[in-house]
Amino acid sequence: MVLTKRERGFIALLAIVLIFSIYYVYFYIPLQKQIDAMSAEIKTGETTLELKKTRDKEIELLKEELQMLMERTTELRNSLPPSDEPGLLIHLYHITTPLGTREYIEFGDAEIQTEFIVLPVYISVKTDYARLKEMLRLLENSSYRNRIEDLSVQMSDGGNSIYVNMALNFFFKPEPGSQNIRYPSFMDGGFGKDNPFEVPAVEN
Repeated sequence: MVLTKRERGFIALLAIVLIFSIYYVYFYIPLQKQIDAMSAEIKTGETTLELKKTRDKEIELLKEELQMLMERTTELRNSLPPSDEPGLLIHLYHITTPLGTREYIEFGDAEIQTEFIVLPVYISVKTDYARLKEMLRLLENSSYRNRIEDLSVQMSDGGNSIYVNMALNFFFKPEPGSQNIRYPSFMDGGFGKDNPFEVPAVEN
């Protein structure tokens, strides 16, 4: 059987289509899938690497911040005075005496932390707003580091005077054996407007 030129061309075209189909199905598609999978792995690897770089930078920043915080904590701890309740009492006596009528100064129980000692102090005075402002300024600039935890004001004498109650925390540097420190008996109670160092009379 002799094929015409047109038939031979058609058969050749069919052969080409068949070969292309086989290549497309068995070679191109699997190869493309492998390429896509490799591209996805590369992108995942790049993302992971970028995340690692970002995380490493964040870790370095955190380390630097932690180091700065530790240095700052050390500086603050070293700047604290040693525990000195009698000296603090005299200091507060000098602040409050010229600026108002002191009702009392009372020390709470000291709380010994790892880095510092916290001593609660309660002050009650009768004064006016101008002298209260000066009193607060002196406390803020005091050599004894402190923080005002509570402040209440009540008017008196038709508004000419005020009663002020303050709760403060004073901070001291812990000393070896500070847990066993025992101050004289006058440190155990409240201190009125009279001489705070006067020994109470003994009742018979």
